[in-house]
Amino acid sequence: MNDGMYEVDLKTSSSRLVHECYPWTCMYDSLNDIILLGLDPGVQILDPTSMEVLADIEGVEAPIRKIVGDGKGTYWLGSIADAFYRLTIGEVTAEGVQYELVDLWENLKFESSVVEPVFFGDSLLLGTNYGLSYFDQIEQESTKLVQDSLLDSL
Repeated sequence: MNDGMYEVDLKTSSSRLVHECYPWTCMYDSLNDIILLGLDPGVQILDPTSMEVLADIEGVEAPIRKIVGDGKGTYWLGSIADAFYRLTIGEVTAEGVQYELVDLWENLKFESSVVEPVFFGDSLLLGTNYGLSYFDQIEQESTKLVQDSLLDSL
């Protein structure tokens, strides 16, 4: 269903539309009690109880296909349109929660149109249509992992 987010009743197998949008992916963060919704294009943050939009993150120009969090309030957003974002939750002010969005695409040293962030322990890996890369979260740069010629695998 690509016209919104649905709530499904597992007992009756019925569903109802709870948020109208064009979603690609979503992630529930129990630490911050929020739902992050990857759209085509954009990112929204929802209240999981009321399904109201808490924030419509400005600056995301790409369709977001993958959202992963580090459990500390930082989220990595992968896309299919030459974009890779870091989204952090900042302080709560009278106006609401402050969010910081950084597009890290310029720092990546490979050409790709698909970025799928995945955590492997504390390491952030980026799967692309050109291979697998390690992303250094401190330096904000990626290094392509080279195939092992002896084993024919990574």
